[in-house]
Amino acid sequence: MLPGEIAREIDHAQFDETRWESVMTRIAGWLGADGAYMWSPLEPAGARSFGKTAGLPAEMSERYFRHYHAEDIFLRAARDRDLLGAGSVLSSHDLVPLEQYEKSIFYSEFLRDYDMFTFLACILADEGDVHLGPRTHLAFSRSRAARPFGHDDERKLAALVPQMRTALISHWRMRSRGLLGEWNEQLLAQIDQPFFLLSRGGRMLFANQVGLNLVRDSRALNLCDGLLCRGVPGAPLIEQFDPKTGAGIDLPALPPDCPGMKVVPLQQSRNTQSMFHWFPRAAYAVLPRPLAEWRPSPSSAEAFGRRHGLTPAERQVLAHIVEGLSPQAASDELGLSIHTVRAHLAHIFQKTGLRNQRELLAAVLRARANR
Repeated sequence: MLPGEIAREIDHAQFDETRWESVMTRIAGWLGADGAYMWSPLEPAGARSFGKTAGLPAEMSERYFRHYHAEDIFLRAARDRDLLGAGSVLSSHDLVPLEQYEKSIFYSEFLRDYDMFTFLACILADEGDVHLGPRTHLAFSRSRAARPFGHDDERKLAALVPQMRTALISHWRMRSRGLLGEWNEQLLAQIDQPFFLLSRGGRMLFANQVGLNLVRDSRALNLCDGLLCRGVPGAPLIEQFDPKTGAGIDLPALPPDCPGMKVVPLQQSRNTQSMFHWFPRAAYAVLPRPLAEWRPSPSSAEAFGRRHGLTPAERQVLAHIVEGLSPQAASDELGLSIHTVRAHLAHIFQKTGLRNQRELLAAVLRARANR
């Protein structure tokens, strides 16, 4: 069974890239490995590669990509045997005969330098997942003096692959959209006010710079062991939240120059959920009250649609999309086929020059703010 501290660390790593080394260190300890290495095989250094090491020198990554990736005898053997499917767990003992391995350039000129002899690896994402992120494999090594990895170790590693894979893909989705450290600037640049995203347990998953300044410069909000709290020392904000109301709670006693803030549950707020859906672990948002309470009204979508020359049918679809509905949910409510809704949506994107639902919501919000 996967230890709770490893599961929690994997959960945090999808939002904070610096946590992956800690994830690998914990897993290596659990498996009794000497070192761990997460990498994107056969991709040039810097080309979407994901090189992280634990218990091994960081310069390994550069040496691998620069000189030895072409000699990776294990990767070639796994590919020849069609074993590189996502979720696979591989043992070096099963891939290459020991005599062939010890005579290989990969071992004699690369692995032996780092006292890496036996391996246990898992495939988190490979060729079939390139649309989700780079190919990423996770390998654990033991020295020549240590016992080889066994079947119990393989079962342990297999148990954590599903959560590791989910966290990695979520991480790359957010990273590819600039959501790590620069979240959704197009939507929030015009308000320049603080906001925070919290996990179900109250841990701060994200804050923009204005929010971080508020925590640093005031006594109204503070961080305690990663939890966003009100007052000093204070209690976590979500402990003061009544989930039965679903309406959120106001935060009084903030600095005079700070806007009124509100804690809102994401799962009960369709338009808020649509803003933050790339943070699937976020359960609460702490937002300026006008944004927290805003609901895209049919009139605002109607005005926006008329301004861009949308047909009545396209404006109907727009009104549902900016409320946070998926195309499938919009088709159900409108009684239209999903193909018709998607066709209308494609016309909306073409006429407005926007690319996705998130940009549509941002554009409607900006139009409302500028009225």
